[in-house]
Amino acid sequence: MGYSHRSTVLIIYAFSFFFGLMAVIFSSTQLLNSLIIFTFILLGIQIIAELSGVVLNGQKPLISSLRKIIKRRM
Repeated sequence: MGYSHRSTVLIIYAFSFFFGLMAVIFSSTQLLNSLIIFTFILLGIQIIAELSGVVLNGQKPLISSLRKIIKRRM
């Protein structure tokens, strides 16, 4: 990927912050709320991965499915 040392450290800090925040949120909420938050987080990670082109050789299965659903409703 070719990140510089500074960029790599900032990415590691961002991941640490993210997982620390999720630990605090999950420890202070009920099970159902934690599952809902977890589902949204997984969807967000999937969308970010598809937008960056890391998933399935550049294919975008979730984004294309969402576009089809939106087109049907309009």
